Amino acid sequence: MRRGPSARPRLPTARVGAPTLLVNNAGTVQPIGLLHETDADAWAANINATLIGAAAMARAVLPAMLDRGGGAIVNLSSGAAHRAMEGWSAYCAAKAGLAMVTKSLALEYGARGIRAFGFAPGIVDTGMQVEIRASGINPVSKLPREALASVDDPAKAIVFLCTSAAGDLAGLEVDIREASFRERAGLPALPAA
Repeated sequence: MRRGPSARPRLPTARVGAPTLLVNNAGTVQPIGLLHETDADAWAANINATLIGAAAMARAVLPAMLDRGGGAIVNLSSGAAHRAMEGWSAYCAAKAGLAMVTKSLALEYGARGIRAFGFAPGIVDTGMQVEIRASGINPVSKLPREALASVDDPAKAIVFLCTSAAGDLAGLEVDIREASFRERAGLPALPAA
């Protein structure tokens, strides 16, 4: 079989079964810096990993999900998809693009059983936050580690999104800080600010 730019990777479905869930969590915040100071190749690498990689994964699983009658795709979003942050031009652009991919997936495949969601997990204590805090470039980078959320609530929220109980949220950007979503997902209420 000839493999060209439009060739789709084959999933090992005979061995592991058709996928029913995809969580697109891959991404990077690098390069951090003012646009004219960042490396163009690093900027493109961010778009490739955070946006194009997520679209490629969806493209890879969709045929098997459609054959099976449906599935769920959760694209990890960010407040940066809707609000620019100084020093994160590539990350913001990639996450904004991913929001449109999510809406496109819902529009194109929703009637065929594919539930696509954008999920903003909040500011979570991950390795990416170490890079962000080291940069000191914007308000998020100045948050102390103890102010960051644990990975536990986002993980539980993603599990909820992968169930049919979240079907009415398909095509939307869901933010973990929304009180009504937290309640539906079985998460504790956030402390009052």
